[in-house]
Amino acid sequence: APYDVKIQIKFPTGEEIEAGINIRPHA
Repeated sequence: APYDVKIQIKFPTGEEIEAGINIRPHA
């Protein structure tokens, strides 16, 4: 996977986004 952790954020407006966080940056 291009990232180690996937988080999902939901805004009060109903909009949802997904973000990937790299724990170990690939040099």
